[in-house]
Amino acid sequence: MAQEPEQKNSASNTYLHYLVLRLRAKVRSVVTPYLKKMRRAHLLRRERYIFTDKKHPEKGIFSAAMGAIAVTSIVLAVKNAFDLGGSATPAYAVAVILSFVIAVIGFVFGVLSHKEKDVFYLFPNFGIFFNGLALLASIAILLMGLFL
Repeated sequence: MAQEPEQKNSASNTYLHYLVLRLRAKVRSVVTPYLKKMRRAHLLRRERYIFTDKKHPEKGIFSAAMGAIAVTSIVLAVKNAFDLGGSATPAYAVAVILSFVIAVIGFVFGVLSHKEKDVFYLFPNFGIFFNGLALLASIAILLMGLFL
């Protein structure tokens, strides 16, 4: 009687081993194509890296900084005039005129740096955008001050 449970146990172990092998084969058949695809993607990704000598142009960084200063000064001048009930002091007009001059200079630097070869265009684009925004806002404010 003691032998029967061992035989039964070995038979169930054999069947369990068979099931594990089938499950492993099934998992491999599903996972292996995915792993091959991932390896291919990894190899392609590694080939896409290109080392470059590009750099951020100093004129573009300067242009972006000038655009940020111009937009900030216009926003602050309009906010402070709004807080005073809509009556702008001459200091706010001077701030808008100076931000207009800063925006013109920054816009020119942005365009010049955008024309350079082998550079990143992040800062020149930001500079052109912010300086253009400051130009439009200051022109609109000055025209509203003249005609309204």
